[in-house]
Amino acid sequence: MFIASRKVVVSSSPGQQFVYVHLALPADTITGLMNERRLAVYGFLLAMSMVFAAVLLFFHRSAKKSFELAEARGESAAIVAGSSDAIVAGSSDAIVAGSSDAIVSMDIDGIVKSWNMAAERLFRLPSSTILGHHYSAFASIRPIAWDKYLNAEVARIGYFQDEILFKQTSGIESCLAVTVSPIWGDQGQYSGVAVVLRDITKERNTQRAIEKNNLELEEKVQSRTKQLAEARDEAQEASQVKSAFISSISHEMRTPLNGIIGSLNLLKRQPLSAKAEQLASMMDVSCNNLSVLINDILDMSKIEAGKLDLNVQAFNPVQLIETLSSSLAVRAHNKDLEFLVDTTELKAEALVSDPHRVSQIISNLVNNAIKFTERGHVALAASLTRNDKDNAQLNVTITDTGIGIAKEHQSKLFTAFTQADASVATRFGGTGLGLSICKQLSVLLGGDINFSSTQGQGSSFSFWISVDDVTSADSQQNLALSNKMDGLRLAVFAQYSPLADNIKTLMTSEGASVVETYTGIVSFEEVSWDTIDVIVTDYNNPILSVVDENWDNLLKKYLFLISACCKVLENKPRIMPTLRRLF
Repeated sequence: MFIASRKVVVSSSPGQQFVYVHLALPADTITGLMNERRLAVYGFLLAMSMVFAAVLLFFHRSAKKSFELAEARGESAAIVAGSSDAIVAGSSDAIVAGSSDAIVSMDIDGIVKSWNMAAERLFRLPSSTILGHHYSAFASIRPIAWDKYLNAEVARIGYFQDEILFKQTSGIESCLAVTVSPIWGDQGQYSGVAVVLRDITKERNTQRAIEKNNLELEEKVQSRTKQLAEARDEAQEASQVKSAFISSISHEMRTPLNGIIGSLNLLKRQPLSAKAEQLASMMDVSCNNLSVLINDILDMSKIEAGKLDLNVQAFNPVQLIETLSSSLAVRAHNKDLEFLVDTTELKAEALVSDPHRVSQIISNLVNNAIKFTERGHVALAASLTRNDKDNAQLNVTITDTGIGIAKEHQSKLFTAFTQADASVATRFGGTGLGLSICKQLSVLLGGDINFSSTQGQGSSFSFWISVDDVTSADSQQNLALSNKMDGLRLAVFAQYSPLADNIKTLMTSEGASVVETYTGIVSFEEVSWDTIDVIVTDYNNPILSVVDENWDNLLKKYLFLISACCKVLENKPRIMPTLRRLF
């Protein structure tokens, strides 16, 4: 046990009063307190030791970094300096000495410290002569602005580039690219500069040559552009003059031509001998060909001049095609060709476009098809494709079984004044304007034209134009006809198979029921007459003679005949009297 005593004053009066305090504690308690004090002291000493160690480590690392930095700077300075007494030898000396660029180092006073082999070759000064001397002592390098490179501004910026012209002692002028970098001492002070000089004479000469060539090329392009613009203006002026001349001469030619045609028509009404009629027919054909040629040339000149006016109006497409077909069928018939027309898919009463130009395109294509077809048929099919409520597309296809077009000639088909080959022009005539006009008219009407052809088998030309549909889908006349033929059983007799198919398509579209088609010569017994209400025949079909011979038996069936030409029936002694009584 430990005992502590202390005298404690309890009064400050003149007569002081005090008491004695005696404290007794066990030995274990005293020992615990002493241990706690020791631990606190030891902890404080440990913490201070750790702080001291950390400070020592920081200073050690800082000193190490400074040493490494000073060593790196010294090595870099040695490489740049490249002097014979450089601190670092070996690889750095080899790099500086073998460099193709001139490398020079100077201190801040302008004393040359290094001078490699490339500098010797460039300035014609050996390193033994210039090292340790001021640059101004040598006249050959004095024109270079060394003062500007030694300026303290370089140290502030840290990097400087320049491009100078240097005239060597031999009189040759070189273009030098200069790169200046500051040199720092071991203590971080600015001690000089390292200057790298590269000869870029060839690069600059090449660049100037390129710039000169580009300038010459630009001048040539400008000159050529000016020439082309002048040529374009001249061509446009010539085209306008040509168009005006063609338009004028075409109108002037029409007047005497109309007089010739009128006189020829009057002449044909007069009694003529066979020879005179032949000559008059030849003159009529020639006049018509000349009239077509004049019209084509006039249209082409208007199109090229951009002065072709469109007369847009509403028209009935079915009536337009039927009217054209009436005259075109005569020409086809004169060559013993079948002319087939299919408008079953053309369900419209009125379309808005230029009917005259539509007629012109159809006439040109059909006339071409007839001209280049010796046997077989020419077919015209028209349809309407509706894009939306009002806008639609009129599609027309003309197909023939003519001579066709060789593949090597198809690319130039729509070129003006061009035909497939010279033999075609010699054999069939023509100027080669028709298809070119059709192409341009189709484009003007908001469409286009294309074709497919196989030589020896025929051709198919299709064009389409944009139109506005301003009426209902079906006409009342077609609807009435459809009602009349609804349910009728028909038999089609045609000697030409495509014609039979064409008639069948027409009749079925109007509601009739086609029982059978006959394309050859048939006897009375081969036909199932009990299943037929109406027979439809082509021109002068042999079945008419069969029907005439058996008319009395067929009359009881009330059989109707629809023939392509009523004049054929006039020679049938049994049929015609009955038809006159019935109709």
